[in-house]
Amino acid sequence: MVGRGVGLAAAAVLLPAGCGDPGADAVEGAKSCGQQRCPVGTAPHESRGVTSGSDISGGYDPATYKAEGAYKRMGSGNCEYICQVTQACPNGTFPVITEACFTCAAIASDGKVGQGACP
Repeated sequence: MVGRGVGLAAAAVLLPAGCGDPGADAVEGAKSCGQQRCPVGTAPHESRGVTSGSDISGGYDPATYKAEGAYKRMGSGNCEYICQVTQACPNGTFPVITEACFTCAAIASDGKVGQGACP
């Protein structure tokens, strides 16, 4: 919010009450993973992060008696969700994970995955 003739202390008070709280919104964003399900043989792993802060800037011109001020609040939240394999696949196989299942697929001698989908 920038206002001419308003001091910095007054600029913070003049913010409308309905602006919301970006920090609280960021926390809600980080909670957005919810209760996800992983297929048998895997386990959920979540990583959440929240960043919030504020910035105040201003200036005063003694020649004109004019002041400027700005106050900004910011916030961001994120949630990353993955299904991790609970036990490594045996040598010569490759993990295949879908929303519904987990399996270890055989790797052929030419390097291709023999069964690239769950049975």
